Amino acid sequence: MWSFDVSSFMVLLGEQEELNYRLLRRSYVECFSAAPVAGLQSYMHSNVQLFDIVGREYISPYGGKKAPCRNMRVDLSIKLRDLLKDGRYLCYAIDNKSQLTQSAFKLRYLFLTTFSWVFFAGIVVFLAMGWGNGDATDDQIRVTSWIGIANCAIYSGWSIILRLLEHACVEPVVVKPSSPDDPDAVIFLGRRNSCLVLEGSRGDIAKYTGAGLQPKESPIANLAEVVMRLGSLLVILFVFVSIPNGTTWDQIAFIALNVLGQLNVVVGQRINASYCETFRHPNEKKDAETRTDIYAFLIRKFGNGKWVDTAGFIPDTEIWIQWRKAIDADPNKHKNNPLDPKQEYERIKKRVETPTGKRTDWLVQGPLY
Repeated sequence: MWSFDVSSFMVLLGEQEELNYRLLRRSYVECFSAAPVAGLQSYMHSNVQLFDIVGREYISPYGGKKAPCRNMRVDLSIKLRDLLKDGRYLCYAIDNKSQLTQSAFKLRYLFLTTFSWVFFAGIVVFLAMGWGNGDATDDQIRVTSWIGIANCAIYSGWSIILRLLEHACVEPVVVKPSSPDDPDAVIFLGRRNSCLVLEGSRGDIAKYTGAGLQPKESPIANLAEVVMRLGSLLVILFVFVSIPNGTTWDQIAFIALNVLGQLNVVVGQRINASYCETFRHPNEKKDAETRTDIYAFLIRKFGNGKWVDTAGFIPDTEIWIQWRKAIDADPNKHKNNPLDPKQEYERIKKRVETPTGKRTDWLVQGPLY
């Protein structure tokens, strides 16, 4: 009789993907999914890991600062929707009137949860129909056993309990900035010549960038975390002790259940990535051949203020200082024929160079002795 290495099917995606899903704070509808968690090991760690993780860094042209994005739904949306694709800059405006309604989100979650229960029911029916077929004392012809049903039921049941306990332990941060109706914006820079700008009120920007997760301060929450860690350990021990003694079809059914759990993580993350649908259609969407085009776009939009120096995304050299001033002073910067950023850079570069062809912009801070 041949058997499977069941442990390898429990971590196809790894516990990091399950942790990423947890950072999105699943809805109650998702908590009742029959799909097991894809990384049970991640629940054996302290919930502190949920509060320390942050997303990509953003620049605030109004506040003149750089900070990490703590709303992991926005960070995931940027990643999965490829909003920082190389060679493109986008500018979205947050419009609460056109936001995707909560009912639309719940409908997608409900469909995913319903599918998981249909799939789980199929596995249980298969195991029940095969239980007792053949000679129960002959492992070679016995189809299924109690081991398959017990493992599938316990793993899925404990996963539901885990997700509900986490709801009792963790809550989203409520950010209340001063003057919430004032205009604000944040800038996400891509790895090359790309950027994403989100514009809205200070209240909207705070919600979309600063609303991370925090622990609930209550004795019940502390007890729930202990139960999560201890219970997950016991379930893992039960699985690894019992499944190797089950039949081949017990193991196949358990593998199928784990595949369902991993599929649930992948699809669930994609559904949550639709969070960017709450942004209004981009009012600016252009291609950028070089990083210089990105810098010019941002200076024309937000001005050549102190925020540029604070953010530090443009080199602090004589060429770039003069280039920034030229782009900002361009009388046609908001018209159809603004200065070409790359050509203007090359023009200033030639002017700054010495007669011998050596650049002196590195001396902007004064000579070194």
